[in-house]
Amino acid sequence: MTKSTCLSIEDFKIDNVVIDDPGKNNILVYFATINAQEFQKTAALFAEEGTLYPPFESAIIGREAIATYLVREAKDLKLFPNHVITPAETIDKTFYRVIGKVRTPLFSVNVAWDFEFNSQAEILLVKIELLAKLEELLRKIAPH
Repeated sequence: MTKSTCLSIEDFKIDNVVIDDPGKNNILVYFATINAQEFQKTAALFAEEGTLYPPFESAIIGREAIATYLVREAKDLKLFPNHVITPAETIDKTFYRVIGKVRTPLFSVNVAWDFEFNSQAEILLVKIELLAKLEELLRKIAPH
C-alpha cells in the first residue's frame, strides 16, 4: 500500500506538540540532535544493528559506529528539513523521505534522507542522498 502524503516539517514541531506517530517524532529528534551535536542521542534512535548510508561512503552499521562516524563527519553540519513524504508502510516497517538542505562550512546542498523504521519506531536505516550532480558539488567547493 502506498501513501503519498506530503507533510510540512512544521507539522512535527517538538515543543508543546503531541505527535501521534513515533516515527515522525524520531525524524525530528534525528535532525534536532544532529544540529545540537548530540551524536550519541542521534545514534540511540537507531536499532541495535541500524544502518546509516552516507553519500560516497560504505554503510555504517550499529549505534556505536554511527555515533563515531557522526562525531567525525557531522560536527560542522546544519540540517534543514523542508518536508516529509510517507511513501509506504508495511505491517512491521514504515518508510519516510525527507527533503531539505545541509549547510556545511563551505556550501549548502539539497539532500534527501530516506528513513526506515521498525514497529518500535527505531531507525533501521537512513540513506542520505545528495540532490546535486558531482559537477555542481565541485563548483561549490572550487576556489573562485
